[in-house]
Amino acid sequence: MNKEIILDSYAKINLSLDVLDKRDDGYHDIITIFQEIDLRDGIYIKQKPGGELILTCDYKLLPIDEDNTLYRAWDLMKEYYEGDPGIRAHIEKNIPIAAGLAGGSSNAAAMIKGLNQLWELNLSEEKLVEIGSKIGADVPFFFMGGTALGVGKGDELSGLESFSGRNILIVNTGYGVSTKYVYKNYSHDPKSRIDFDNIVKTINNGDDEGFYPLISNKLEDVTIKIQPEISEIKENMKRLGARATLMCGSGPTVFGIYDDYNKLQNAFFYFKDKYDLVFSCETR
Repeated sequence: MNKEIILDSYAKINLSLDVLDKRDDGYHDIITIFQEIDLRDGIYIKQKPGGELILTCDYKLLPIDEDNTLYRAWDLMKEYYEGDPGIRAHIEKNIPIAAGLAGGSSNAAAMIKGLNQLWELNLSEEKLVEIGSKIGADVPFFFMGGTALGVGKGDELSGLESFSGRNILIVNTGYGVSTKYVYKNYSHDPKSRIDFDNIVKTINNGDDEGFYPLISNKLEDVTIKIQPEISEIKENMKRLGARATLMCGSGPTVFGIYDDYNKLQNAFFYFKDKYDLVFSCETR
């Protein structure tokens, strides 16, 4: 078996995110709207003899040891394969790391799907999701993709009407943020809750005008304290025509939704002059 499989590994944004109580397993219960976007990494996998995973990446700062999510995905999947599990894998990295875009989770899901195909395991999607959830709470979403409501750890998913085809501007400050730190320093206020019923209703009805004022991310306050320029990015996005802006996940990436593509292009060049990690993309 010498074939190579090439996989698209897409990023996600959170169209809203609320954090509830801490769970016994160390995670927090959350409510969120996951949205896949067409910013992507490329994952290349090929069988090789020797029983090991040889992992390479074109981005030198990404760890390619046992902490990499591809390694963890391979380590779990090889338990279901009776042959030589030797694999050569390469990551073509475009999604910023430690950025709230779930690049690592997406990579893990792509690796799981790719090995299922390469090794002809024929594992069900339900089984693949179960394997992926052992790696991270965001991983199950990438087997569904599109637009989804996530509850629990974020791994209990319900598909929503597609929010695809919207113009998105992504701006990353270039400084990573520890998700663990952000959640640890978040103070839950049970009296202040995001109206997810209304958000879901506006998405399912295709009511963008009703949707824009509702979106919110409860982790913004924590992350902005350590990266105040997130507020500046949001303000400048709105000044440059964004209909809505929000931090992605635990940050520090910010996205803006633009109805007018020309305004998005103008904003893209404005931010590209200030930051290296700026992307113009669409929701999927």
